[in-house]
Amino acid sequence: MSLKFIILSGVVMQFICFTTFAQRSRNVQDHILIKESDKYLYGAQEANYEGSPYLNENFIKGYVYSGNEKFNGVPMRYNIFQDKIEFQDLGVMYLLEPDTLINKVEIGNQILVVESFKFLSKTQPTFLELLESGKLTLMAKKTVNYREKVLISDIPAKYVRSADVFYYKYKNEDLVKVGSIKNLLASLPDKQQEISKFVKEQKISSKDKDGLIKFVKYYNSIND
Repeated sequence: MSLKFIILSGVVMQFICFTTFAQRSRNVQDHILIKESDKYLYGAQEANYEGSPYLNENFIKGYVYSGNEKFNGVPMRYNIFQDKIEFQDLGVMYLLEPDTLINKVEIGNQILVVESFKFLSKTQPTFLELLESGKLTLMAKKTVNYREKVLISDIPAKYVRSADVFYYKYKNEDLVKVGSIKNLLASLPDKQQEISKFVKEQKISSKDKDGLIKFVKYYNSIND
């Protein structure tokens, strides 16, 4: 299947589409809704493919938080491959790109936040899944790769989901990729003896999502 999106210009956006956004804050709307640009149009991918570029194929009622504003829920889903959130309104699709004006986006039980992310020597905003927050915050970067159709064969194009990459922040410091547990512990200034003992007892792995969440919850509980 091929998705085609109608991208609205700033002038049109002031009058139609997300009335709930417009009622709240035109300034926020003008900045966080996608600007008109051909680079956001789909159609370059094959019409038939395997896998999925989405965190969840279904549209789920979601909420966007920006500043002190909470925008009313509309059906949405996260396109991991494009790193954009798709909104559905009256049969038309709209896009929301990661922007530092966004505090968080709630889609069902999942929360996405925007962080500055370094990729290929460039720093740019990206959506990360918020796993645990507090003095120490844990997030996950979702990744999907696209493999083109193999010519002169029946092998279709395919979206392939990669393992999540975990990141953490201590207070308001820079985002750090979770490498080894040893380096993670060394970067934290408080309660070294307690957290080292906890990691050893619980056999926490830097690749284990549930284990990392458990560790961050414990760390925050003893550092309130």
